[in-house]
Amino acid sequence: MAKEQIEPGDFVQSQCKKCKKSTKHIVVGLLDGVPTKVQCTTCKGNHAYKGENAAAKPSKPRAHSISAETKDWIAASQSWDSSKAKPYGMDSKFRGGDLINHDVFGLGLVKKVMATNRMYVLFEAGEKLMVCKS
Repeated sequence: MAKEQIEPGDFVQSQCKKCKKSTKHIVVGLLDGVPTKVQCTTCKGNHAYKGENAAAKPSKPRAHSISAETKDWIAASQSWDSSKAKPYGMDSKFRGGDLINHDVFGLGLVKKVMATNRMYVLFEAGEKLMVCKS
């Protein structure tokens, strides 16, 4: 017997904004039995429900601006010797000016180490607050 009413937690097909394709979604919002908000099971993004046959809107080309942090990273990285980068570890000690290699973020420059076992590191993706041994 087929289920007659859609409920929160049910699975539906919807056009995903992030994935840019029709994927399996979990219903997280309903209005009069019709899904209004869904969560993609692939990218975990939440967005308005677009029926499974909805076509993705062609996106307009956007001018990509580079953040000031990324510009700083690009300028600083020109003089880096990546072979001298220390591997990142939460239980490792670092000092300001150290070059580190993170498994996810790549090369980064330690900007500031704080006494609270934290440090600010400048990566290409921006500045991150990281855990370290002080």
